Amino acid sequence: MSAISTSVMTSSRFLRLGLPNTRVFIALCSAGTTGAIIGSLMTYHIINTGYNWVLYLVFSGVMYMAMALVIRPRQHVITALPVNVRDSYVITGSYLDQALKVYVNYGVRRSSLVKAWCVMLFGGVISGLLGIGGGPINMLALYWAAELPIKVASATSNLIVGVTAATSGSLYWFFGYIQPFMAMASVIGIVIGANIAAMYYPGPGGQQ
Repeated sequence: MSAISTSVMTSSRFLRLGLPNTRVFIALCSAGTTGAIIGSLMTYHIINTGYNWVLYLVFSGVMYMAMALVIRPRQHVITALPVNVRDSYVITGSYLDQALKVYVNYGVRRSSLVKAWCVMLFGGVISGLLGIGGGPINMLALYWAAELPIKVASATSNLIVGVTAATSGSLYWFFGYIQPFMAMASVIGIVIGANIAAMYYPGPGGQQ
């Protein structure tokens, strides 16, 4: 529920800035939602059989793995798309870099998109299994596998998190795992925090 609130509150801001790539979002959502259903059913089975400690171990392993892969520099970071190689990409896009004051072009190859889809499927499973929204794994899929620029990957991941969290959250609600008052308290905090953060995030013109 917290992940859904975060996605809703920040997605409109990112969309106005033109950061998320909606074509990548649509292509990978099927993987995230499928994985979220599988992960939620796995959680239900694990809790009912009394192996809750497995979830703690998986959570720790996922967080360390995400940190290790995201901080590792990529060999090929796309900052521009020459005309003679543009046809090798199935999805292209651009965004305004507020710090550099230039438009950055990027592209996603078919092989990278397939690899990202597989990673996103795993991310959906982790989202349903641990209730974390799948954000860390989404970043692996978008930044490491699809090779999107870090700002585009982060904004697109934020959109996907809302979809996967809504899928697993619906099943959690059906299983009776969601405490309404705790969920409401977290949503109120997120709304306040997201609005404060939006005040300091650069707008389309670079103002703060």
